[in-house]
Amino acid sequence: MTSITLDDIRDSGNGGARRGPLLRRVAVIGLAAIAAGAVIGWWVSTPSPTGSTTVSAAITRTPQEAIARFEQMTVDQPDNARAWQNLATTYVQGVAAGEPLELYNRAEAAIGRSRALAPGDRMNDVAAGYLGLARHDFATARVHGLAAHESDPFDSNALAILIDAEIELGNYTAAGERIEALLALRPGLAAYSRLSYFRELNGDINGAREAFALAETAGAGSEFDLANVAVLRGKLAVAHGNANEAASAFERARQYVATANGATAGEARVLIARGEYARATAQLEQAMVDEPSAENALLLRDLYLFQGTTAGVPALDTFLDDNASEERAAGADVDLELGVIEADRGNAAEAVRLAQRAYDTRPENVFTASGLAWALHVAGDDAAALPYVDRSLRLGTQDAVFRYRAAVVLAANGQADRAAQELATAFAINPAFSLAKHADACALAADLGVECPVLSGT
Repeated sequence: MTSITLDDIRDSGNGGARRGPLLRRVAVIGLAAIAAGAVIGWWVSTPSPTGSTTVSAAITRTPQEAIARFEQMTVDQPDNARAWQNLATTYVQGVAAGEPLELYNRAEAAIGRSRALAPGDRMNDVAAGYLGLARHDFATARVHGLAAHESDPFDSNALAILIDAEIELGNYTAAGERIEALLALRPGLAAYSRLSYFRELNGDINGAREAFALAETAGAGSEFDLANVAVLRGKLAVAHGNANEAASAFERARQYVATANGATAGEARVLIARGEYARATAQLEQAMVDEPSAENALLLRDLYLFQGTTAGVPALDTFLDDNASEERAAGADVDLELGVIEADRGNAAEAVRLAQRAYDTRPENVFTASGLAWALHVAGDDAAALPYVDRSLRLGTQDAVFRYRAAVVLAANGQADRAAQELATAFAINPAFSLAKHADACALAADLGVECPVLSGT
């Protein structure tokens, strides 16, 4: 096996520049992009508050086509606030489709232009809300979502922003109420997608699958939106051991959009679930040349460590560090994701610093609690980690990584019965939740008297 090198990544057709958001952020950005797709068609057919002319609401097939269209519109109609709002939103959607992270900064500039042209227009807050979600600035996204909602309580786009912001801030009760309102107002793809994610967080996997099916059946004006939903459906399926269902979902995503963002990593996860590690490795190595992304890099890194092929790991780590720098330059908050990455690398002090900062920003979020617990464990402070484990599990989230981390910390605190239960749950959810940690998980299982599943292909 020949490992990927940094030159392979840098010499790719994209020059190593088309990086994407870190793994934990992909689902949230995907949901925001789905809502944005519904917004664009409405905006185009709505008169601009500045009185400028508009164009017909012709449907564009991809975010890239929409970007080109609205960039031209702002050239032709520089005083059309609606055109600038559309452009900002399509920039956010473009990143979700695989375009450079720098588009977030262009979106911010476009919103600044639209505010200057129409300072009181509600759609400025909608555009700014989507940008805040994409950057993981959820407090700001919530402010803009509330402003848009107060201006028009029947705006489904404002509700979608509020749902995403409330979920990621950990305001789960409020998020559930907003979802019910959105379903009553517009029971379509955007609403059902959010319902699925909310159910998944609360441990209702069958309900999440049902809602995703409703979302895809409801459809939308954009094949990109449908591809996005299919990818998210596939990832949910493979994360819960349903490789065949996942493979079908990724195939549908490719039918909607041949280059569906996230489909490559999803297909590699299907191969891993089936024990086809060599094929998964080869596919991801090629992907890091053709479409380098943080998601692909993290999955390939896990495969390398599992197979004892460490020569390619430094190149992937460098790529991930560069990717995080680009995210920060684009205004994104990546503390949570980097805290977990640094913990897995064994950089305890940096992991705790980042994870603590992420938790302080969103203390009610179950992911920040889990991340901080893991960082504290790596730093050797399991007693301090224990309360955060309890907080991370309070929704009953059926996430194998959550459960494994909980088991490790619980065992270190002498709570063997609870640790055994959490570890058994992790294995039941997805035996291959982390290839690189499988040996450690099996060693812990032996200590706790839990059966460790044999991975396919080993």
